[in-house]
Amino acid sequence: MVFRKRIPTVVMTLARAIGLDAAVAFSVSARLWQVIAATGTVILMTQFFSRELQGYYYTIVSLLAIQGFLDLGLSGIIVLLASHESAHLVTQDGKVSGSVESKGRLAEIHRFGCRWYFCCATAFLLLIAPLGIFLLADGRSIADWFQQEWLAPWVICVAVNSVSMLLVPRIALLEGCNQVVAVNRMRLSQSVTGSFLVWLSIANGLGLWTLVVSNLARLFWELKIVYQEYGPMLTDLASTPDEGHIDWRTEIWPLQWRLAIQSVCSYFATWFMVPVTFRFHGKILAGQIGLTWQLLTTVQAASLAWVQTRLPRFGSLLASRRHDQLEREMLRAALLSVAVFLGGMGAFFLTLYGSQFVGLNLSSRFISTSSILFFALGMVGWTLAIAEQSYVRLFKTDPFLLISVLASCLVASAIWHFGSTSGPHGLSIAYCCVSWLYAIPVSTLILFRHRRKHIES
Repeated sequence: MVFRKRIPTVVMTLARAIGLDAAVAFSVSARLWQVIAATGTVILMTQFFSRELQGYYYTIVSLLAIQGFLDLGLSGIIVLLASHESAHLVTQDGKVSGSVESKGRLAEIHRFGCRWYFCCATAFLLLIAPLGIFLLADGRSIADWFQQEWLAPWVICVAVNSVSMLLVPRIALLEGCNQVVAVNRMRLSQSVTGSFLVWLSIANGLGLWTLVVSNLARLFWELKIVYQEYGPMLTDLASTPDEGHIDWRTEIWPLQWRLAIQSVCSYFATWFMVPVTFRFHGKILAGQIGLTWQLLTTVQAASLAWVQTRLPRFGSLLASRRHDQLEREMLRAALLSVAVFLGGMGAFFLTLYGSQFVGLNLSSRFISTSSILFFALGMVGWTLAIAEQSYVRLFKTDPFLLISVLASCLVASAIWHFGSTSGPHGLSIAYCCVSWLYAIPVSTLILFRHRRKHIES
């Protein structure tokens, strides 16, 4: 009986020792599902997808990711601006009430966002659809396009994602209006239902139509929250007169251009490697690097929760001038993030080699082990650099814009050069070198300079 009573105490002590508070646990749990879903997808792909089909699958995924920078960072600005106005407003029975000026500004944010994303969705549909066809056709004549199994799924996925882009400003507005619980519940529903539908689609031989099913599932939940759960609220805002309170040049653009540069550079330093590999090395290798990159980024996202979810705590320590405690906890969080990432990669390699004993040849679906190791080592460096940059940003300053842009340009250049020559192995080495020879030294230098200026002085 005494032993059973001590179990919760031991668990809580262990959780505190590894920095696993409620915020971290929630974030890691959400990302854990992504890891589980990715694992299930990989296993099913080895059974039902050819390596060529996997190549088309991840090339389409990487091309659809272009929508992430077409908005030029406006979604984050909408969340920020809406959060300021919602502090003076109350939503009840589908009506927004409170400060007339704040409601007018919120309505203008809503209206401006909808116009902007309509242009983004139109551009995505008209530009990305033919770009994807040109890349996926791989030199085939126009007459042969209509006989390819990827054509219809690709066009439909682009159309569905174009519709989804129209909903982005509305969901961002809801998030800024403190409807975070509802938005996160929607995203969790998207992830879980989407994963099960993907598994069923792969198992039933739907091939690339699996992507259509996945995107339609995501769109369903977005339409549900926008038109069913919060339709009256958004309709009320849409009917609010335009008072002309928002000045795009002074209130939005100064914030947006920084996010725009980072979002564009981020794509070319990440998913850009898949279409480049497809173009120069073919669909099989593109599928291998696409699957590998998805795995690495999923594990890294889970590991970074130890830093990102504790930033409010770190901000409180800084505000109370408890600098020594802040640095101890920040260092521990950074090291725990690295430990979690290494543990995740260790589990991956055990699964990869253990699968051979149960008849699953998973290793043939990924790039070489040595290349994965170089990518993983590079991500360890980026994890530490992100932690250092997060520490400096606690002081309400961000001197890392130029550094981030240069790092992304270096990686993008490596992707183009090695993607067209030696392939993933040369790219993984270059990625690791940019991490440890540029990102870490420069971030560390800025951190120590900042520390001397704000703490030691």
